Amino acid sequence: MTPIFFLCIPTNTDLLKAELASFKDKIKISFNVPGFITCLCDESVLDDILKNPPLLSLAMGRDAKRIQDQAPTIWIEHDVLKVSGNPHFIFKDKKDNLWQADCFHFEKLIELIQLQLPEEAPSRAWLKIAQAFKALNLDRSNYKHAIEIGSSPGGASYFLTGQNYQLTGIDPGEMSSTLLANTNFKHIKKPVQDIIKSELPKDIDLLAVDTNLSATQSVKESLRIAAFYPKSLKEIFLTIKLPIPKLIPQLENHKRAMRKLGFKVQYLQLPSHHREVLLYGKRVNNE
Repeated sequence: MTPIFFLCIPTNTDLLKAELASFKDKIKISFNVPGFITCLCDESVLDDILKNPPLLSLAMGRDAKRIQDQAPTIWIEHDVLKVSGNPHFIFKDKKDNLWQADCFHFEKLIELIQLQLPEEAPSRAWLKIAQAFKALNLDRSNYKHAIEIGSSPGGASYFLTGQNYQLTGIDPGEMSSTLLANTNFKHIKKPVQDIIKSELPKDIDLLAVDTNLSATQSVKESLRIAAFYPKSLKEIFLTIKLPIPKLIPQLENHKRAMRKLGFKVQYLQLPSHHREVLLYGKRVNNE
């Protein structure tokens, strides 16, 4: 069996362990601490794991070894991953062990972690959408209109209006005064369940969703709104809450539901996530 490791959000370690458990005897956990799991992987599934890492991992690599007397390049502070910017992977775990390895795509992860939340942003939701945009790195220069479901208090809204979107925010909660003063922002102060098509823009390019609803209900309402825009809607960013590990098997159902609307779908785990993942959809006929 081949030694591999996974890096994850510290507070999501139990979720990743539950996902790895689905491989049964093909992946055996050797060591785990918050944010870091080493395993032995059967050769029969190794290639598939390398091509399609567990969705709750941020990064992975081979053969992590303990070392001493080195400065860490990635570590944990208050359950949040911090990086030095050095592209060589040396992880300091919560027990002060140092681990060195070849970590795939580590430089891309560094770029996401280094994104800084602006002081004026109304909430940390700014980081979620900012990291998603950077990770996907698509040209959206021709996008004009967006809807955000679950917009209060306005972190993601602040980011999207900063990208020059005409944004409609749907949320029964209060919005930051910064957003309410922005002429590119319109607030519909009601639950998404009560929204009808006539209240919304004629066309939109992007739909962003981050609600406190259950995952199943959030997906249902988001796709109901998405169905209003069979031609203009190009992308969906849908945050799926995972408060407990037993919800992980439902993730494939959510992908299938979005795929039925004509979207190519994938899950993304971002450094700013907490007990959640991003379900991302891109309209196939807009590729």
